[in-house]
Amino acid sequence: MQTIYPLLLDDGSPANEIDPAFGDSPYLNFDGTADYVSMGTIDIAGSALTIESWFNSADLENCASVDCRIVSKSNGTAETQHYWMLSTIGSSSGPDVVLRFRLKIGGVTSTLIAAAGLLSENTWYHAAAVYDGSQMRLYLNGLLVGSATKSGSMSQNSAIPVWVGGNPEVANQRPWNGYIDEVRIWSTARTQNQIATNAYRQINPNESGLVAYYRFDEGSGQAISDSAGDHHTYLGSSLTVDENDPSWSVPDTEPPTAPTNLQVSNAASNSIDISWMPSSDNSGVAFYEVLRDNLAVAQVDASDTMFSDIGLIPNTSYHYAVAAVDSSGNRSDNSSSVMGVTGAPDSAAPSTPANFNVSDPTATSLRLSWNASTDTGGSGLLRYNIFYADGSLAGTVIHPTLSYIDSGLSPEASYSYYITAVDGAENESAVSSTVSGTTLELSTSSWEAATASNDMNQILAWYQTNTGFDGVGCVNPTLGRVPTAADLTTYTGPSQITVDGTVIENKRISGSLIISADNVTIRNSVIDINGAYSYAIAIGGNPSLNYGSNWNVHCVTIENSVYESSQNYEDRGNRVMHITTPGTARYIKNLDGFGSGINGQSSGMVLEYNYIEHIVRSPGSHNTSMGLRSQGAPLSNFTIRRNLLRDGTSSAFSFYTRAAGLHENILIQENIFDLPHTTSTNYCVNYDGKHPAYPSYTMSNVLYDSNIFGQSNGSAVCGSSGPRNGGCDLQSGPGICEITNERYIDGNAL
Repeated sequence: MQTIYPLLLDDGSPANEIDPAFGDSPYLNFDGTADYVSMGTIDIAGSALTIESWFNSADLENCASVDCRIVSKSNGTAETQHYWMLSTIGSSSGPDVVLRFRLKIGGVTSTLIAAAGLLSENTWYHAAAVYDGSQMRLYLNGLLVGSATKSGSMSQNSAIPVWVGGNPEVANQRPWNGYIDEVRIWSTARTQNQIATNAYRQINPNESGLVAYYRFDEGSGQAISDSAGDHHTYLGSSLTVDENDPSWSVPDTEPPTAPTNLQVSNAASNSIDISWMPSSDNSGVAFYEVLRDNLAVAQVDASDTMFSDIGLIPNTSYHYAVAAVDSSGNRSDNSSSVMGVTGAPDSAAPSTPANFNVSDPTATSLRLSWNASTDTGGSGLLRYNIFYADGSLAGTVIHPTLSYIDSGLSPEASYSYYITAVDGAENESAVSSTVSGTTLELSTSSWEAATASNDMNQILAWYQTNTGFDGVGCVNPTLGRVPTAADLTTYTGPSQITVDGTVIENKRISGSLIISADNVTIRNSVIDINGAYSYAIAIGGNPSLNYGSNWNVHCVTIENSVYESSQNYEDRGNRVMHITTPGTARYIKNLDGFGSGINGQSSGMVLEYNYIEHIVRSPGSHNTSMGLRSQGAPLSNFTIRRNLLRDGTSSAFSFYTRAAGLHENILIQENIFDLPHTTSTNYCVNYDGKHPAYPSYTMSNVLYDSNIFGQSNGSAVCGSSGPRNGGCDLQSGPGICEITNERYIDGNAL
């Protein structure tokens, strides 16, 4: 789906994302239980309507089917009971949330669901629903995200009220959880330009067609004013404080103190270091803004009070200042200014690193080490670049570190490398000689021997010791264990990766990542999604889009992913990864609860050695440990090998097609699917799951080999036919679709 970016002001600057409407004005906070504001019985005749509102959801999953109300004129939750309504809804393509608009014309209610504009929690958005007599339209942040043909006069009913933050007339039906501000109701159809231009500014309450205008600027008390008319109202159900009252949120307007004791140090030919004493703030400093010659050049995390300014001109003076910014966007005064002067130009490259060698091979890693280079140009050594023999970058190491672990490699494979040294002026040394190393076998005990046991506990123990994330794949030799979040530095880059070739490694990442660029690598990192309803990593977009290809995700731990939906909706809850473009995922680990595991919708994938546990169930859901879906085109040329996936609740593995054509060159081999806790499993594996509404497909060179299915809960079943449902029954045979060496183990409880 299309990504929607924040509104811009007339001067091109971004709108304030902390408070949607005019900086420091109050807004209402709805608790997601039974809060609402009644506008009374607003009735609009004719064939023109616009509903506008700013909103920010703390929990998009708060309501059944994710359809929490922003503004609603209705006498129930059914479609036919709505006269007009603006809400959220789960999209038709999966667990994404978008806008929805309902409108009754000639006694018949129509529903428009946005085709673009994915919503996230804890983010301010402006929404507008418009009807002009011929079209229903939805706008998000001034951009059109959905439209449908509709004509006729709107139905009226003066007995039915309009509510903000809930659905009339039962307070706990579809309640909003989060903020709402600046609600406007018009009897005219506003144009896209009018919506985008006026969303962020106070408007004249006497504008033609403005029926009701609630700014929610009171900040206290029960009474709420309608700036445009006489639809004055109050919080909740009466002027008396009760459980239906939303609370007032008054933005923090107090800025931090200015940083002090700003100092310059380590001035080189093209770099200057600065440091300062921290600021204080009533709500906490979010980051520091560094200014060079009165222009902002960097943002520094609040936990850090140092900055290295690189890429400067030799023999040049620069003036620096620093300001603190808090989580509400309040900015301190600038610190006092200091001056730094760069040194003479450095044109001398460092010496080539000597004694470059490979050592300490494991089944999935090689250790590289070298002697320190020297630099005589004055800018000092900065880093070492390690390259594969084909010239692609394997990794970088900041001087004075003199070793590098290349992890996430394939067992029993040969790798060749060379190295260069880079100084502070970006002068790069000559390349070293090329060295080579070979990874080891996974274990002295082969897969066949180790998995010959009929005890699933023994099989799992072997896997975790020899191939699993904590076995050999991602252990840091220096630490002697897999790094935790405490061992890593904070990631401060964007959540949506749009630059080709981006490498993120050894980082502690807060929130989900979206990969929308080619050749992106994420490795040796921890992603904390903070218990939110989201993907940990989403790659690409709809299957029809073609961006974010050739990605690599290696040795990544997912934390705080517990999010089990209470709603009866397919695929509700989180997913470890959502993949729609080719790439490789090795050693992805998550043990604390996802709604679904890895969801792949692309050809050209390699998924190996991933360890995912506690695939939680939502009522009526179809959560799958690992699922493949051919959504818009047939799948081909992918490998799924030696993954350990546990607690899938609808199926351990599902290959589900909605695309006609040839599915070919597919290997699903030596995976372990274990289901120790669930009691409602439909299938251990669901092959050839053709959707009845979609056309037939063909298969070529599809092999399911040596997969193991464990079911240690004796009361659960794996489909009516045992370990699988379907298989290659429709199109079986050598070179077409084969299932070999499949085993089903009913082991002891784990």
